[in-house]
Amino acid sequence: MKDEIKQRLFDSVTRASAWSPLGYATKTGPTIRITQRSGDVNQGKQLALEGIERSSKRQRAIDPFWSELAYKYLLAYAAEHFSCFSVELVKAHAYAHGLKEPYNGSAWGQIVRRAIREDRIVYAGLEPSINGSRHTAPVRLWRRK
Repeated sequence: MKDEIKQRLFDSVTRASAWSPLGYATKTGPTIRITQRSGDVNQGKQLALEGIERSSKRQRAIDPFWSELAYKYLLAYAAEHFSCFSVELVKAHAYAHGLKEPYNGSAWGQIVRRAIREDRIVYAGLEPSINGSRHTAPVRLWRRK
């Protein structure tokens, strides 16, 4: 029974395992990669923005002052650090100095977008994440403007 379950799992993983330029999965190995679906190219960006907005609205309902405090922590951190920084570092600094963690970490997205919109920070590159749960996935670096 266990071998049958393992085989089914392996088969399901390999069926959706590789990127195909045609937009569907092909069977090539045991890794999973996201496949592209037909539709708007900017759909992923749009969905991300909608998620940020939903998260921000939820956070404002819980604590209407959180966003403004988080924004001030971001600007203060940027002012103190002449080199590049990640939002992970800003969050750690803010939480260590008394800012409560948001309902959802995506609430920080709106804070960063506001700082970009107001020309306070600019994109500066990528680096591996220091957050263990992200398994060194790349994170954006920012610098003050």
